[in-house]
Amino acid sequence: MTVLKFFRPDERIRTDQYIAGQSIQMPKWSRRRRRIAIIKRVTRIICMLLIGIGVALVAVLGFASAALAAPPHKATADGQIVLDAGLAALKNGNVDVAISHFQPLAEADNPYAQFALAMIHAEKFGNKQDKSYNPERAHHLMAAAAARGHEEAQFQLGLQFITGVGVPANFERALLCLTIAARNRHVRAQIYLAVILEQIAKFSKGAPAKKAHYRTRAYKWALIALQTATTSDIGPVAKQKLVEIATILKSGLSYGQLLNARAAARIFNGTPI
Repeated sequence: MTVLKFFRPDERIRTDQYIAGQSIQMPKWSRRRRRIAIIKRVTRIICMLLIGIGVALVAVLGFASAALAAPPHKATADGQIVLDAGLAALKNGNVDVAISHFQPLAEADNPYAQFALAMIHAEKFGNKQDKSYNPERAHHLMAAAAARGHEEAQFQLGLQFITGVGVPANFERALLCLTIAARNRHVRAQIYLAVILEQIAKFSKGAPAKKAHYRTRAYKWALIALQTATTSDIGPVAKQKLVEIATILKSGLSYGQLLNARAAARIFNGTPI
């Protein structure tokens, strides 16, 4: 009688029973070994997938790093001369001449030329009967300039999303654009945020805690705007209006909310308030 010996000598299977077709029970250690083999196989597949994903991520990140490492647009001397010429023509009312100066610079991703063209197409320097009026193109150019860090373009883009001119109105995107401009120390964007958040707190139907959160944020941005206004030329009337807005917002907050708003504004500005 032939006996097959496996790794453990105390567990054997008689091959004559197997040949005769008799049912035999698989040893426990063999089932355990099969489970281990399956686990190893699955682990190997997962590792291969992770390695493939890692290689793809390295390739993508390498491409992104190369793109980010590319030097940003720098206005050359000739480009600055063309930009100044376009601004001079715009100041004298020669809109077509200004467009001819700004267009090649805007196509070269100059954010100042993109912003100037956007303002021309948005009826800022003419009327709706002018052939230069094109609110859709104004939005496209404004978004391009805002993406390249132009603070005024970021602010104007937020206003476009509020008014719905040249683009469907989107209040969430408007708040996002205004917040980006405000974080870049655009004082008018900070004032707009304070007023808008106060209106949200006033007319929203949410819980009292949520309304208090919006009021605290509104007062925070009012404090930040007051600090920014000390180094920005917004005019005495606007400054006085800003003081009135901050006073109104302050009257509706508790002592704890005032402390939170002041702490957040102090962290943003880095100076005591």
